[in-house]
Amino acid sequence: MILDGFKFSINFFRDNFNRLVFILIAPWFIYIIFNFFLSSVVINEDTTKELFLLIPIIISQAWTQCLVIIAIADKDKNRTIPDLYIYTLYKLPIVILWSLFVMLAVVVGILLFIIPGIYIACRYSVLIVELLLSNQDSTEAARSAFTLTENKVLQIFIYFLAIIPIFMSLSILTISLGNSVIIASILDIAMVAFSTTYTYYLYEQLVEDSQYGT
Repeated sequence: MILDGFKFSINFFRDNFNRLVFILIAPWFIYIIFNFFLSSVVINEDTTKELFLLIPIIISQAWTQCLVIIAIADKDKNRTIPDLYIYTLYKLPIVILWSLFVMLAVVVGILLFIIPGIYIACRYSVLIVELLLSNQDSTEAARSAFTLTENKVLQIFIYFLAIIPIFMSLSILTISLGNSVIIASILDIAMVAFSTTYTYYLYEQLVEDSQYGT
């Protein structure tokens, strides 16, 4: 499944590259602006402003995830870019709230015994996809995401473990770029977009498994 996930993600980027650039230009623009401010704040060691500037950066990353998910789901490309923006911005607050809730649970789990944090992260790994694509309310969507990953924790953990070396390499590359905020921001958004596509493939496989009872 890992190789299929990579293949799916690479093919999606290759076949939709131009459209993705136009779709992600807005969150990337937000990301790069606040990254410029953040880089200057870090130099001045202003922790309060640094935390404040991280908020729009995190929001732009979450928005990127939402846009990529809906773009993949829109296989016939019937949605216009403004339509994608309107729908994802409408869904964004609930996505951020649930993501923060899960993130807090993961952090608590990791601080306690590490393994509970990994378990929670795996069980809710496709939560954002389910929140965006499901017709259920957010609570039911969260339950569905949890159900989809039942008895799949080890498989999911190994699946995501496979992309860590790639992201570590890109992170090192980003750090080595130093003051090149623009290029670093492009790489950051690209990593978010790729990991989201990779996660979407996992979601499709989990849904397929649940339908066939495997």
